[in-house]
Amino acid sequence: MTQLDTISGLLKTEWAVISQAPINFVAAVTVATMGVWAFVRHQYSERFETTKHSLAMMAAQKDIYREQLEVEQKKTALLLDRQTAGPDSSDNAQRTVNDVQPIRQANATDWGQIRYRFENLTGRSISAMWIEDVNSITFSVTGGSEDDRLDAEALCRVAGKMLRESPRVIASVPVEIVSETDYLRRWLLWLKERDHLTPDAEGQDETAWHGGYIRDLIRASTRACTDCMTYES
Repeated sequence: MTQLDTISGLLKTEWAVISQAPINFVAAVTVATMGVWAFVRHQYSERFETTKHSLAMMAAQKDIYREQLEVEQKKTALLLDRQTAGPDSSDNAQRTVNDVQPIRQANATDWGQIRYRFENLTGRSISAMWIEDVNSITFSVTGGSEDDRLDAEALCRVAGKMLRESPRVIASVPVEIVSETDYLRRWLLWLKERDHLTPDAEGQDETAWHGGYIRDLIRASTRACTDCMTYES
């Protein structure tokens, strides 16, 4: 083989390498682009699935709210108030919103006693669920056993009644809560107001709604009773 043939062979080899370079470059860019696209698609796919799952959970939670409220309302309508039986055991139809004069005055000792009774229910995992729309706000006591819920509701009714019977406490309670004639709702509305609770879920049926929880009803009630006891001391 002559020197000329060797040089010619080298030139052909170099040309083959040079001519292959654009193809390799394009292939590298294509692979990198596909990698980036796959990564971005995966990230957005995960976010989309997470968002879709969150919306589905909120919708399901809303349905659970409605179902539980219906069940609890039926039960509540049939159950007697075991703690406050008597003429003052439930809303007295003869009391009106304008009737702001308490029958008696609740003092610090009264609040200390009701706080102690709330403390006896500590650890029962009792909460209060609420749903609010443009028309109304509805509460339902949940968690614990049926007896626990009945005891919690009864104590909340007593505490709600005492709100209007406490001359110093009532000054810190919004008038729309004071005027509520259902003792249980009055107490739960006040807990929601004083703890500045915000919605956990929202949706749209016939009307827009949002809802949430007083997650530890007993603890929230105990703190509120302590505050009321301090006011009336």
